[in-house]
Amino acid sequence: MGASDDSIQVVFDMGTSVGCAACVTNISGLLDGIAAVVGYDVSVDDNRLRIRCEKGTEPGMILGALKDGGYSMKEE
Repeated sequence: MGASDDSIQVVFDMGTSVGCAACVTNISGLLDGIAAVVGYDVSVDDNRLRIRCEKGTEPGMILGALKDGGYSMKEE
């Protein structure tokens, strides 16, 4: 996930809501459905979700989509 002038990085603490490959697959599907998301890294090892999205994207919108998908996270 390289930096770009047209994007920002947002990091979410996944807490204990993600712990297996199936969760990672589900989260990937949710993020792939958000046009503003240009890249992401789901790390079960450190319980962090790093998202690269278009400038001006409200992190709350992404967080809401993840919550609607059943994942409780918070922005760092």
